[in-house]
Amino acid sequence: MHARSVLFALALAAPVVSGPARAATESQPEPRIETIRPERPGPVDADLDFARRLSNAFAHAADRIEPAVVHITSAERTRQLRRDRFGRVLRGPEVEQQTGLGSGVIIDDLGHIVTNAHVVTYDPRTGNLADRLVVRLADGREYDAQLIGSDPASDLAVVRVEAEGLTAASWGDSEGASVGQWVLAVGSPFGFDQTVTAGIISSKARPPLSGNDRFNTDDMRFQEFIQTDAAINPGNSGGPLVDLEGRIVGINTAIASRSGGNNGLGFAIPADIARAVTDRIIETGRVDRGYIGVGWNIEHPEIDPELARTLAIPGGVRLDRVIEGGPGDEAGLETGDIIVRFGGRSTENANRLRNAIAIALPGAEVDVEYFRDGRRRDTTLRVIDRETGLMIAAQAREIPALGVYAGNRALEMTRNGRVIDTIRGAEVLRVTPGGAAERYGIEPGDVILEIDSRSIDGAEDLARSIDERDIERGVTVDLFRPSGNGRAGIRGTVEIRAED
Repeated sequence: MHARSVLFALALAAPVVSGPARAATESQPEPRIETIRPERPGPVDADLDFARRLSNAFAHAADRIEPAVVHITSAERTRQLRRDRFGRVLRGPEVEQQTGLGSGVIIDDLGHIVTNAHVVTYDPRTGNLADRLVVRLADGREYDAQLIGSDPASDLAVVRVEAEGLTAASWGDSEGASVGQWVLAVGSPFGFDQTVTAGIISSKARPPLSGNDRFNTDDMRFQEFIQTDAAINPGNSGGPLVDLEGRIVGINTAIASRSGGNNGLGFAIPADIARAVTDRIIETGRVDRGYIGVGWNIEHPEIDPELARTLAIPGGVRLDRVIEGGPGDEAGLETGDIIVRFGGRSTENANRLRNAIAIALPGAEVDVEYFRDGRRRDTTLRVIDRETGLMIAAQAREIPALGVYAGNRALEMTRNGRVIDTIRGAEVLRVTPGGAAERYGIEPGDVILEIDSRSIDGAEDLARSIDERDIERGVTVDLFRPSGNGRAGIRGTVEIRAED
């Protein structure tokens, strides 16, 4: 150590003295102390140039997405009630009351706009839709919007405006997006239009949120989230989360916050889910989800980390049942197989696999990667729609002539609390849209007891007892409709004729 450095260290450590002690040292030279400044790691100009390039990247992304982002106002129409001087209730004029604010993003030049389902409702708990939706474009123009469809299970909705000169955003690759990647959130937080905030993707594949009633209902099953620290606040819902090319990688939908404001925990629906759902809403007005007839242990669906390391995979879902006759069974999947990829999506946990199956288009052929006995395998299966799949799982029988799926049902006839007889029939589990049963008011839960006065012993018997020729000449259906408690109900007949 140099002498100068030693003196500097001692000077810092020595106590401060005064009086005689100081006089005794006056004949010695004062220590010379120099300030040591650390050198910069690089030229200032290089640092500033890097900062300017990053700033330009943010500005580029904002310029591309902002013209496609809209502000959405929802309103409810109500009538004011008042009493006259005699106490009678009088209905006043109809008034319109604003019920919510949100954001959306234009996805095509036809005026289709993606937003959240809760943005287009005036009461998210009941699901009641708003009476009026007003969209304000980035250039200030305002239009009444038509609701094309809403899907509470994914918290997505599509509205449409009739307008010229629209700028549409492009979909990005949410599956290829990575943790740590820069993203921008755009929307109308607290009503401030065209607000842009920046951050990174903090995590991916977050499961449905807990501690929020809106995300804990039975309908909210098909969700996963991209987590971001880009500031998201009330009013951002339905706006886009974009990459540095201005492409949509998510639809902002929720925050985790004790105060109701941004705490750096924002959540967006991944673009691949949002695109699949919105495409189906635009095409059909509803969302038909995929089904492959497999299941897993609800408590412990994922494989343990040690096995994942052995197989050199991030994770997977072990099947504990494969429905006989379902798409998975027909593709050769078996109980114990570990699904690691489905339709291009990694399936490291059960929520990822469930959503990958749900967004698969019914009728599409999908590639599946799985492990069996430690060996990687591949297969291709044809996805069916979820409602039909659930009928297969329930071992229901399709009755095309009536347009129903039916199962077996036994009705116990009681007197004074004692069973005196049992009547067997075919329970309607699903009614096919546009079929004969729907046209004549037959509903799920109805039990078909007779066809043309002939007793029906179950679903198979019903299938043998009726075909299209019976419908053409006309048929009488005797059925029982249980009440809410399932014990009582009404019995009646329905005369079904061929459609004119």
